[in-house]
Amino acid sequence: MTKRKEHKAQNEHDGLGAPSKSEHARETGKTLLDVLEMVAEQIPVPGVAIAIKLAKNLIQMCEDSHATLEQAEILKKRIKNLAIILVNELKGKKAEEIEEKLRKDIEQLASDLKYIQSKLEEIAAQNTFRVILYRKLNEDKVRGCVERLATALESFNLSRQIADANALDHLFEQIITFYKQEQVTLDEIQRSTKNIEKEFKSFGQNIESVHAMLAEKKYQGDGSDGSSPRRGVIPVAPSIFFGRDTIVNDFACTLVSQETTMARICLLGPGGMGKTSIARAVLHHPSVVKYFGEENRVWVPCVKATSVSLLQDTLYDSLGVSLSTGDPLHDVINDLNSSKSPIILLLDNFETPWNIRGKQSEVQEILLQLAKLQHVALFVTMRSFNAPGDGIHWESIHLDAVDKEASACIYAEIHSTGSKDPGLSSLLDEVGHMPLATTLMAKLGQTTGYSPAELLELYKDAGTALLNLGEESQRSMDICINLSIKSQPMIDSPGADKILAILALLPAGTTSKALSQWWANDIPKATIALGLRTLLVTSLVEKRADTFFLLPVIRRYVLDPIRFTENIRASTVQKACVFLKEHNKFMGESNYLAHKNARSLEEVNLQGILLETTVADPDTIEALLILSEHQPEAEALNQFRLAREVFLQVSEPKRAAYALYWIGTVPFATLGRTSADEFRYLRDALTEFQSLDEPKGIAQCQIALSMRVNAESMRTLTETREFCISNNLPLEQATCTQHLTELYSTLNRLDEAAQWGLIALEEAKQIDIQTHGILWILGTVWISLVGTGLDEERAKRRCSGAFMETLKYCELLQASHEGEQFERACNFFLARFENPSMKPNFWEWFSLMQLNNLGAREDYDGDELA
Repeated sequence: MTKRKEHKAQNEHDGLGAPSKSEHARETGKTLLDVLEMVAEQIPVPGVAIAIKLAKNLIQMCEDSHATLEQAEILKKRIKNLAIILVNELKGKKAEEIEEKLRKDIEQLASDLKYIQSKLEEIAAQNTFRVILYRKLNEDKVRGCVERLATALESFNLSRQIADANALDHLFEQIITFYKQEQVTLDEIQRSTKNIEKEFKSFGQNIESVHAMLAEKKYQGDGSDGSSPRRGVIPVAPSIFFGRDTIVNDFACTLVSQETTMARICLLGPGGMGKTSIARAVLHHPSVVKYFGEENRVWVPCVKATSVSLLQDTLYDSLGVSLSTGDPLHDVINDLNSSKSPIILLLDNFETPWNIRGKQSEVQEILLQLAKLQHVALFVTMRSFNAPGDGIHWESIHLDAVDKEASACIYAEIHSTGSKDPGLSSLLDEVGHMPLATTLMAKLGQTTGYSPAELLELYKDAGTALLNLGEESQRSMDICINLSIKSQPMIDSPGADKILAILALLPAGTTSKALSQWWANDIPKATIALGLRTLLVTSLVEKRADTFFLLPVIRRYVLDPIRFTENIRASTVQKACVFLKEHNKFMGESNYLAHKNARSLEEVNLQGILLETTVADPDTIEALLILSEHQPEAEALNQFRLAREVFLQVSEPKRAAYALYWIGTVPFATLGRTSADEFRYLRDALTEFQSLDEPKGIAQCQIALSMRVNAESMRTLTETREFCISNNLPLEQATCTQHLTELYSTLNRLDEAAQWGLIALEEAKQIDIQTHGILWILGTVWISLVGTGLDEERAKRRCSGAFMETLKYCELLQASHEGEQFERACNFFLARFENPSMKPNFWEWFSLMQLNNLGAREDYDGDELA
């Protein structure tokens, strides 16, 4: 940079020139906040003045100390908007006009602002270097503050009055202009509290006059000729709409085909599924327009009906009722009865009035009175799993996500260039094909130019906060979900939030029984039942058959580190470890099938819980090791290796040795490994067990190393069996005895095989493990002994008994691959007792080969393929 340019730059930034646009904006903002502070002091709720003062201080803190943080700008804007809307709503009201709930909400707001102040002070206390070094952490802190205020506007039910940014700007100007008309300068406002009070009262009287005029106009009708007022405006049909045509057509058909009583339709589901879009499409369906006409299709937006009186007023306003008796519901019913032409009332977002604390019976009474009108069709949309009210026969549908093709069409309609990206399918899967999430993601891609693959990476890092394109539920996934999270049923249901967090950790969902027995066994069963009911009522949880689960987007929201309680994760990880230890049973052990089924039902959850944990706790790694033992070979091998590395890192040599043993036992043929590889791992594991003086590990390695069919294996197995006896290892002892039986049988030393088999059978019974494998070996041995001096009838009886017992075990395996092999082979042998010349067909021969039965090759005739 030249000296002249440097000098010019210094002149431009020395603060001595004309104020910049940004400086003008800041000064205007400060003036506005000063006015708000003075007005707030006149509002008859002490907490308002405190809240506005705190808001003013926080905005100043953001400007002075945190301008480098992007989230600080968002925080400033949100605090400022909240302050403006709050003051505008309350100015001119008398103390008795302000509801108790609103007073409590204001107190909560002041508390939230104090909390935010403490967080900003923590950041401000850092030196410049730490602010830069921990920028991400500080951004997260401020983001948490933004989150804390994200629903404040909704709590006051005020944000819905502000349609867009222009309307908010107009509101700013309206407040400042009003007071500047009465006071020449801001200094005069600050010097004269009495004048403010006087003008404030005058303003209140003016507002009352305006209200009176509006009310008179409303009751007289819209036209000067005294004609009836028009109905409320129906929102236009959605322009981007895929995957819902069948539902729209079915609803339209239902609405226009009723002959006596009009339909009662209820569309249920979580926020973001497109219930309102479907309702709009139905009202604009050609057959519905033709049947009901323009005036008799009535849109009733219930989202602001936070009290019974507001619900009645909403019905009154939407219908454009002209009668005014002081009883809005009476007037509504009379207005509907005045015409017998078919009318359709669409009560959108009906969960708001339905969930008013302590008022459900009153809201139900309103519904029942409307339902009595046979010429009035009711169409309700609400966030719930169940239709509202008793005594009304609803035709209800619970709305699921759209299919993959429809969600891809939604995305392509908004972000056409991204629709060709190969990563789109994965992105849409990640958001569960929820229409709102898909729409917001496509708009983000269109705005930023990011590809679906890039958006997916961002989403994995930022979660649902990425899908916030505005401060309305239709433009923010967080706000949409938060409406359910902060709903009255959730507030009134202790324990529901914890159950929600636990279910978020279970990607495959689970049953109420499993929740009580395992995942939430520290919560009373009654609390679990009530909590699940609440989660269904608020549509935070879905239910299919007996399984409760979270939709992907809601799961991502709940698991966001900003709001998720990590001690719940730690507790759930510990429960997963206990679960796997409890169900760590292998084939041949007592109740193997029951334990296998329990593992299978929770396998996806166990993987999700354990693989997502970041704590290298020995119990966790051991649980992963147990899980790996029951996995397919390639996957198991990777997990065993990972487990061994972690065990070595945390100084757990015994567990590390067992991991090495399991690496050696993974079937080497299916993984392209040689037998030398397998035995090398086993020998290394044996060395480690011997150095640790671990008898169980020594025995298991020696048994695995003795699987070769030779005299050396026979000697090793015999010595290992004696070792097991002396070290009180009954399971390993029985395993040695069974392997000796197999070895003698393979070497055709049938008399010794029969003797060892009987011993193995007795040892298995003593420790209550499955005996089917031993019985199978004995059965084949006794068949081979027929005609070699053993009594033939006795041998047949023994064989039949052995195979029949094996078949009983096959029934427990419930058509598993192993069960099919045993069953086919046993049935073949039992049939050959009756027909000694019988030869196996292909599948019988294959089963015999799979079970390593001697003599099967010679018996099979390839031409007799069944």
